[in-house]
Amino acid sequence: MRDLIVDGVPLRDPQGEWSIDYTRSKMLPEVSRAYISDPEYGFHGNTSGNGELSYFGTATESWVINVASTDKDDHRVNMRGLSGLFQRPELLVVAAPQRTPLAAAVRSGATFDISADAQLQGRFQMNGSVAEERINEATSRITVIMENLNAFWMSANYYTSAPAVLAGSPQTVVLDTVLADSDAPVTDGMIRIKGPVAAGGTVTVQDRSNAFRSVRYTAVSEIPAGQWVLIEMATLRAVARSIDTWSMAGGVDVSSRLTTSGDGAFFLSPGIGAGFPAASWSYIAAVAATGFTAGTTAVEFRVRRSYFA
Repeated sequence: MRDLIVDGVPLRDPQGEWSIDYTRSKMLPEVSRAYISDPEYGFHGNTSGNGELSYFGTATESWVINVASTDKDDHRVNMRGLSGLFQRPELLVVAAPQRTPLAAAVRSGATFDISADAQLQGRFQMNGSVAEERINEATSRITVIMENLNAFWMSANYYTSAPAVLAGSPQTVVLDTVLADSDAPVTDGMIRIKGPVAAGGTVTVQDRSNAFRSVRYTAVSEIPAGQWVLIEMATLRAVARSIDTWSMAGGVDVSSRLTTSGDGAFFLSPGIGAGFPAASWSYIAAVAATGFTAGTTAVEFRVRRSYFA
């Protein structure tokens, strides 16, 4: 199980007034609404007839929280606060392994006092309303149905690959090192193309050489050496930058030059490694390009690790 902090509020209150009930909560999410079908819909798209899994944009969990207040007035305050918390339009939920230093004696503020490498994040939204089971005037049990808007839990940190310098086309880029112990589709990250790419040239990134799951940038005008194009995987937004950075702020919007083979965002799916289970999962991208300069043009990835639970 895991400790949860919802928009800065721990679900295991250090003062003991509320706590998440792990025995009643459904912490194992739905299988991210994955299915095999022909229709061309779903958060990440599914081209008709390709028989690929289509991952919807949400996964559902139910959280049961025990509220044990000192008296009825205190209980009213706690219930008002918790109800208002979960009804926010969007909640940043941080998770870490259970029994992290969250106890009052060692807890620092409203954050986990552990490495961000061990933390997961999700953008959540409540489905419906808070359900309350009144035990007595100072004690209740509430249940909330939560939707993870990104479908999967993701690492708090981003991890950046080494530049894959193009020597030919197509070229395989193995991302197992940066994605480490991931076991779910990676939906949040960035792709960065380093020039030069000639005017009219293209750079296409595919998930496992899968033509049904790709994103292509067409250089309507030249990407010169010393310029980069950054692409957000989840939004398919692209900007051109003339400085070596992963920030999209201040760049020239070139999103209109992107095309994708699916409906929705580009993502990287986990495939079974050759040494399964020892080798765990494997993430592979294939880069096909035209108008590039061999030995200079490069593609990089900056991604958040992704987990089912």
